[in-house]
Amino acid sequence: MPQEETFDIIDDSDESLLASQRNSSIANFITHEALKKYYELYKRRWVPMSFIEFYFSEYKSYEFLSKTFLKDFFSLYTPEDIPSIVENYMNCYYCLIVKKENKKDELCYFISDRDYMFVRLSDEDVLGRFDPELYKNLENITIHMEKNDELITLKEMYESFMIRKVVLSYKPNIKPSSIKTSAKVAPSVTKAVDISDAMLVGNKSDVPNQKGRVVKLYFPKLALPSAYPILLEKSRINSDHRASRFMPTDKQVTLINKYKFNRVKYRQGFIEKRKAASKPKRKFEFDF
Repeated sequence: MPQEETFDIIDDSDESLLASQRNSSIANFITHEALKKYYELYKRRWVPMSFIEFYFSEYKSYEFLSKTFLKDFFSLYTPEDIPSIVENYMNCYYCLIVKKENKKDELCYFISDRDYMFVRLSDEDVLGRFDPELYKNLENITIHMEKNDELITLKEMYESFMIRKVVLSYKPNIKPSSIKTSAKVAPSVTKAVDISDAMLVGNKSDVPNQKGRVVKLYFPKLALPSAYPILLEKSRINSDHRASRFMPTDKQVTLINKYKFNRVKYRQGFIEKRKAASKPKRKFEFDF
């Protein structure tokens, strides 16, 4: 009697972002807050999809305040998930979106100004009672974001986000015939780039020339290339080094006129170190 042949079934499908109830709840919560925040900032009811994407990136920067909820969510999340996330949110009872439409080559969502505009999904009498631990965590992160003492406003952060998005998506149209090549072409060498420590450069500011008798100094407002992690509860993370022995005022003016400090730049690693230093430490932590 021939031996029965067996088959092993292998599931090679990728895990879906919204497959779990918790991930679906997180997506709905952030989407709801994004729509409310856009209306609060701009007083407009057509919300561009890019702002929702931006708001998800803001929550991602605070995932260190979550236990595992946000980390698990953002380990699967990509910006390409935003359309499906919004579609999922539109099935929510407290959905603010009435319709969607393409405006200026971008998908926008029209929101109602009904009472749901003032509802936070984490409230106990809304959805908070169904998963108290999750919604309490999301509530704390939202409060922390609203209290965060950023040097630039949320509007400016969104504008910087859009500038970076446009720059990264730009692909120059270079015709092959216009490229001159020599007889010998050196082989290309691919170098590994450490994205985590990439240099961030802010927009250039116009700095006027200061001269004459010193009455007051003009310090230009310099735009930062990213959100700067400063907390109201702990604005200075390292106070070991203090400024002292300042140079005379006339030399300060000469220095400013000579070098014209008009741009801010720092590495991504600097931001990550400040975020890490701001994390709450354990009550008992010994250095052996």
